[in-house]
Amino acid sequence: MRGGYRRLLTVKAARTASERYRRLGVRFSTTLAPQEDDTTTIDADPGGSRAGVGSNARPGPGERSHPWPSVAVAAEAIGDELSRGDADFALRLVARALAELRSVGRAGLASFLAERPSTGDMRWDTLLAGCIRRECRRVNVVPPPWTKVPPLPSWWFPVADPVLTARTMQRTPIDLAVLGIWLDGGALEIV
Repeated sequence: MRGGYRRLLTVKAARTASERYRRLGVRFSTTLAPQEDDTTTIDADPGGSRAGVGSNARPGPGERSHPWPSVAVAAEAIGDELSRGDADFALRLVARALAELRSVGRAGLASFLAERPSTGDMRWDTLLAGCIRRECRRVNVVPPPWTKVPPLPSWWFPVADPVLTARTMQRTPIDLAVLGIWLDGGALEIV
């Protein structure tokens, strides 16, 4: 599906996801679907292909809604998830912010990148700065000065799995590896 995504969730997971999306300002619709094994799943489509965080207005023809007006606002949402103890969802929001950077267009880049973001956690701030710097390089844009950050004092694996450590290190983008952050580059892409 173009621009949106669907997945089957348990009722409890859908309520949790619905709450998260509501906090972020995304429309979240659900449809109950009884299954053969007497469980109920929910077909969830957070706002359809035109979902936008912080915006209930649908864009006009040829326009695209942008969830966050700046990376600083995205960092605030990431910090909120970290304060709730959900690093997995916070990482998804990092990937969402990178997708926003790619789609905002040259005209909106200056305002999107203007303010130095803070999640409230030095490791996540370093991760976000490194990711933004990498993405700017990939789209041939000069990265903002705040993306030039020192490496972490000790290595950090945002997704720690001892069995996959070597593989993660092999697949970590160089922009993150030099910062002491080891994360498979695929974790930063939105499917």
